[in-house]
Amino acid sequence: MPDLTVPSVIPSDSAQTCRGIPDKSVQALLGSYGDDLRHRSVHLQNYTTCTIANSNKNILRIIYGRADGDNFSSDKIATEKNGAKPVVLQSAPQGHGLVNSTDSANAELVYQCGQGQFISITIRGYVLETPVESNLINMANSISSLACTT
Repeated sequence: MPDLTVPSVIPSDSAQTCRGIPDKSVQALLGSYGDDLRHRSVHLQNYTTCTIANSNKNILRIIYGRADGDNFSSDKIATEKNGAKPVVLQSAPQGHGLVNSTDSANAELVYQCGQGQFISITIRGYVLETPVESNLINMANSISSLACTT
């Protein structure tokens, strides 16, 4: 099985089907190298949403941009109430966030950075026995320069 580690910097040779989201990192999170991924990207005035699904119906959704007020879109897996761990991104240390994964192969990272900017990465159906939480942190680090300045 190929390496399923997400780099914390966007690989220079990685295409970006969704703006700012490295395809190789998506493939690593979904465990789907060589799989035919389906992308749907929506860029609204304040934020961008990219939803990717693989043939196993695993879904990765990345939302980043500026929140309207204090609310930002998230699946709310990562809450302190359900045991999420605090996260500070190396690339955006002025922010704060939470990361969590469940035994049912769901995981989420939510991060607030700057003045109302946020990153929300949710995966439904990650490959068990992979470092999904550190992969989510690495993905957030790699896209934070775009997400936290939008």
